[in-house]
Amino acid sequence: MKKLFLVHLMVLCLTAGAAFAQKIAIVDLEGAMNKSEAGIKANDELKADFEKARGKAQKLNSEMESISKDLEAQRSLLSQDMVQKKLADVQKKKVELERLEKDTNEELQRKQMQFVGAIVQDMRGVIQKYAEEKKIDLVIEVKESGTIYANPSLDITDEIVKRFNEQWKNKK
Repeated sequence: MKKLFLVHLMVLCLTAGAAFAQKIAIVDLEGAMNKSEAGIKANDELKADFEKARGKAQKLNSEMESISKDLEAQRSLLSQDMVQKKLADVQKKKVELERLEKDTNEELQRKQMQFVGAIVQDMRGVIQKYAEEKKIDLVIEVKESGTIYANPSLDITDEIVKRFNEQWKNKK
């Protein structure tokens, strides 16, 4: 009976030892995406689109303020119909501004999701290839997993960014 118990104990220890021998790595996918050349380019493009929309919004806002100032300065000189027309113009500009803001936000979100989706998909391929090369059994995405602490030596983010950038340059 003692021998059987010892055999089971040894098998259990060997099994547990094999489980601990697995190679694990961590990656910050969001950080890698933001550090990558493709991610930087996508962010720059989104910022340019935002600035363009902001310029349109400022122009509409200036037009709206100009009409309002004119209305206040000339209100006593204008007929009731002209006052109503100018008020309608201000309201029209306000609605146009709100629509522009809504459309811009939706378009930027759509573009961001499109960029992120494409980059993340390609980056996952790089991670998988890297893990296979290095015989890593498990790669954990740090932010999604809720990891509280991981030894920095497990972090492969910089290597993934480097390899992703190489792949991206060759893809262009």
